[in-house]
Amino acid sequence: MRAPVLLRDWQVLHGVMLFLDVYAVVFVVALHAASVVRPHVLDAVCLRVRRAVHVDLRIPLERIATVRHELVTTHGRADGELNLPVGSQTSVTLELTEPVAYFTLFGRRREVCVVRVHVDDADRFVRAVVPTGARGPSPGDGTASAGPRNLAQAPPLVLEENPCSSCCRPPKARRPRGVAPR
Repeated sequence: MRAPVLLRDWQVLHGVMLFLDVYAVVFVVALHAASVVRPHVLDAVCLRVRRAVHVDLRIPLERIATVRHELVTTHGRADGELNLPVGSQTSVTLELTEPVAYFTLFGRRREVCVVRVHVDDADRFVRAVVPTGARGPSPGDGTASAGPRNLAQAPPLVLEENPCSSCCRPPKARRPRGVAPR
């Protein structure tokens, strides 16, 4: 006895559904691959927060006010916030001193002041970004510390072999008032 098949009598519809099923599997595998090959990048000038091919946010390091390891599992939509959860959770919260422009998938511009992302090694990520400004309270230490930016003392964080070289412009050197250019 044969088991009943829903689309057995409609071969064309069966073919269309098979195509859609295979396409869905390929799409999910492609999204996972895009997340693996496009990680977050931290270099001397900017932090590049990416999620697959949908999000590529460049945050100049001088705009990061606080960074903290904070596990968040519920994410509501709010103005000025960008949540990039993986498995419905984020592990790092970045608070910015000034808004950063973010462009949605369809090109709409949004200004964000708080960015929540998922990072595999959140403590190491926080320690690498800490020299840029202040570190907020973390579940591990419960203290906040601030210090001047010193990349020589920061632990190395290699997230990608090709660091982002042209993503952010370095800050312009400002001359004191009354000093003429050379």
